[in-house]
Amino acid sequence: MDSDSTRFRLLGPEPWLTIRGVPFTTWDLWLMVMSLTGERIGFDGVAKRLQERSRAVGGIARNDSEAKLAQLEDLRQRLTKLNVRPEQVALEEAQTTRIVNKARTKVFEQTVPETHYTKAMRERLVPSRS
Repeated sequence: MDSDSTRFRLLGPEPWLTIRGVPFTTWDLWLMVMSLTGERIGFDGVAKRLQERSRAVGGIARNDSEAKLAQLEDLRQRLTKLNVRPEQVALEEAQTTRIVNKARTKVFEQTVPETHYTKAMRERLVPSRS
């Protein structure tokens, strides 16, 4: 069996890493990777891009972007509590093209279903107005 046939699809909420008892998900990995790649925009740059995406014409990505912003804030709080910076956790992954491409797609390009949300993302959902 080759390695491609044994891979599973990463959706986001699955556990990725635990640091001193604090769990991190694949969403956390993707957000840290985006903060460290390209122009190294940091978490503020990731937040700004998600806010811009949230305000895009048509509002299709609003709930998705708000959920990702909630995950970003939750991630910031956990890293601060641990006194850890993103580059201490995800620098190697941020230098891996496959992971960077996946992170960019998931964070900035795709609107993902709510079933792929973490608890922090689900708690931030903006109710639809019917």
